[in-house]
Amino acid sequence: MKESAKLDSLTVFRFVAAASVVIFHYGRDTAIYKALPAVLAAGSIAVTFFFVLSGFVISISAHGRKFDLFGFYVNRFARIFPVYILALLAILFAVNLEGKGLDFFLSLTMMQSWFSPYPLTLNMPGWSVSVEIFFYIVAPAMIVLAGRWGGRSWLGWASISIIVWLVTQAVLSWVNKSQFHKDNFSFANDLVNYFPVSHFCSFLLGFSAGVAYKNGVLLNGITDREKKLIFILSVCLVVLLSKNGRRLNDFFGESFAYGSSFYSVVFSFFIYSCAVSDKFISKIISAPALVLLGEASYSLYIMQMPIFMYFDMVFPKTLSWGVEYRFWLYFTILLAVSIALFVYVERPLSLFVKRKISVGIRRPVIQV
Repeated sequence: MKESAKLDSLTVFRFVAAASVVIFHYGRDTAIYKALPAVLAAGSIAVTFFFVLSGFVISISAHGRKFDLFGFYVNRFARIFPVYILALLAILFAVNLEGKGLDFFLSLTMMQSWFSPYPLTLNMPGWSVSVEIFFYIVAPAMIVLAGRWGGRSWLGWASISIIVWLVTQAVLSWVNKSQFHKDNFSFANDLVNYFPVSHFCSFLLGFSAGVAYKNGVLLNGITDREKKLIFILSVCLVVLLSKNGRRLNDFFGESFAYGSSFYSVVFSFFIYSCAVSDKFISKIISAPALVLLGEASYSLYIMQMPIFMYFDMVFPKTLSWGVEYRFWLYFTILLAVSIALFVYVERPLSLFVKRKISVGIRRPVIQV
């Protein structure tokens, strides 16, 4: 089992998810969007994948180490804040901020998802970073608990996470079909789709999958062929549920929140199967270029809106270009900027923090 949180199979799928969000937002008139499977054709579903993956990676990265609370937050700050601020500043130069003081404050402090109607204010994709900050706040307690509960705690974590997911989906479904939702559509929509607590079950499921993985579940007792079959099964489950998920509304008489962690159960199984089958998958998609795309996926995701705003200024829709050409030109520029930001901003800052700041300061640690 890999002790590192860097699994090439998961890194590449990060890019697939981020790219599907970009296509959903800006390429819905293109042929590729029409050809996408249902699970990749809705941006909110891909964001659920990120939330589950975040919990999984944090869980396995803390395995068997002394937990450094200061280092945990400094490393994540260095990873997400610089590019997040660059994207926000790029937005500020392109919009009129008159009367948007609160919008700016909430976006700057990454609190926009807590308050309606501000989750999508200024840089729209930033709402998910606001949710991630909530996960980072509760993650240390989860890491310590996982360490103290011991190696057999994975079944307890799995049970708790499934219960939390069921309760969350029941509550969100009730809100969706309630009179409250009809009378307060904007507020209820923000509560269901963007409120951090509504997505906590995704992070918890991913974290629980990480606990199972770091304790060797399905790693040592099965053959490589069986691992491949588990991965194929997970793909089939994701595809089948994404294609037929909404039919469950009629069957159960509910209004499930498909954009708010509904798919997190199958995503946690998919991510786990990727980790278990990492050796097999990496043989297929371990090319350095593909891994680089995965590493640049955060910049791709968070920069999509500001890059599109400036692209639209330079290449307005009034130009006699085809939809396909226009979108792929935008996507190529976005991808180039994202890779550059990863190579020259994200990675150097992360290395600087780890080598200079995190190592150079004494602080208490907790053995987990």
